[in-house]
Amino acid sequence: MTITVPQLGDINVDGKVDVKDLKLLTAAMNTLANGPNDLRDLNGDGRIDGKDVALLVKRCTGPGCGSKDGDKDDGDGHDRDRDDRDKDDRERGDREGRDRN
Repeated sequence: MTITVPQLGDINVDGKVDVKDLKLLTAAMNTLANGPNDLRDLNGDGRIDGKDVALLVKRCTGPGCGSKDGDKDDGDGHDRDRDDRDKDDRERGDREGRDRN
């Protein structure tokens, strides 16, 4: 007897972690895992959420798993790259405002 365990993130068990798995995971967002072996609960905390999505995106082996502009969600619903750009824009605006005075 052979038991095959899918790799972490391979929700549809097709041998790869790709956009198909991401779609299955996001369809179940903000729900409870259906048990300790729920393939959608990548971090095993009993919830299917942004932390699981972040783990899946890191393991993605196909196109389409990340966002178009390469932004990264750190699992708490915040996009680190976008947050950094927003902070830079605010700081730049503050400097430009001081320069005008």
